[in-house]
Amino acid sequence: MKDVLPHVITFVIGLVVLAVTAYIAWRLRHRIREKVAAWLRAHELEKSSLMNVWIECDKVGVAAKKIACKIFVVTEKTGEQQISEEILTPEALKKLYPDVYAQFQKQGHVRTSILQQVA
Repeated sequence: MKDVLPHVITFVIGLVVLAVTAYIAWRLRHRIREKVAAWLRAHELEKSSLMNVWIECDKVGVAAKKIACKIFVVTEKTGEQQISEEILTPEALKKLYPDVYAQFQKQGHVRTSILQQVA
């Protein structure tokens, strides 16, 4: 019985981590989808073809204690448009956009498509 307990605890912890990761991913998709949908509605483009959506993140200042993340869209009628900008701490970026944060850590700049997250 003592040999089984550590495996059960490890399994439960794994399930919790998986559930939290899935929830964060769902929240991210929902948050971005709402921003894009609101922008499209505000510009009467809800029926326009959404061709691409991407996020760009860059350091703000030399120390990089803040990160500027911008969301861009390309629609059939308007072409490329920036629809939002957030100034985040590295910790907030990691929490909100873990995949984007991982790329940012490697490169110091990120430009990545997120169209699949708003579709």
